[in-house]
Amino acid sequence: MDIGQIHRSGWCEFDVGDIPNLSEELLRVGKLLGEPSVQRKSVGIVQELIPATPNRGFQNSLTAKYSTGSFPLHVDTAHWLTPCRYLILGCLDEGDSGRDTAIVDFENIKLTDKERSILLQTPFKITNGRNSFYGTILSKDRDFIRYDPGCMTQTVKVEIDIESIFSYERTAEIQRKVRWKTGKIVVIDNWRILHGRCEKKTEGTERTLYRVVVT
Repeated sequence: MDIGQIHRSGWCEFDVGDIPNLSEELLRVGKLLGEPSVQRKSVGIVQELIPATPNRGFQNSLTAKYSTGSFPLHVDTAHWLTPCRYLILGCLDEGDSGRDTAIVDFENIKLTDKERSILLQTPFKITNGRNSFYGTILSKDRDFIRYDPGCMTQTVKVEIDIESIFSYERTAEIQRKVRWKTGKIVVIDNWRILHGRCEKKTEGTERTLYRVVVT
């Protein structure tokens, strides 16, 4: 793992091969960066990710909203008061559907002054059960971006479509694609980098990923 690359670009990828203890390797990498944490108590520290129908997804999750299709660009744990610092994804089985992950560095999105102002001022309800709260995508009082259409609901109308700012079309020229293969690990600075699940290329079997969030 190139920690310097994470600091420079906001993310890095590397291969460990088809090892039998991928989950342990993700935890080892996580401990180099901070403290691996439980995202949801029911799934533990290492969570398995397979595209699934809404009945397998958590309420207000991207799975519940987008099913097995593509996921919009977002950051993980946006429903936390402070989202996780790093996100680690590891490929247990690449499958053969060819489903990539899109990576976008927020620092490379060219915002107009009006757009930045709207991201700073437009209130959203962030749904997290009894711990729900209100917040904005950007704030001058913090370093991280908060954006996840699965758990965030815009509460007032504004003259610019906020979702279009983070759309695949708007960010096409600055997107990078992770092409998964068994044993690939991707480390993401979750305060800076948005990621999204792309459409599958064929009707083949889906890939299986492991996820660890680090605070």
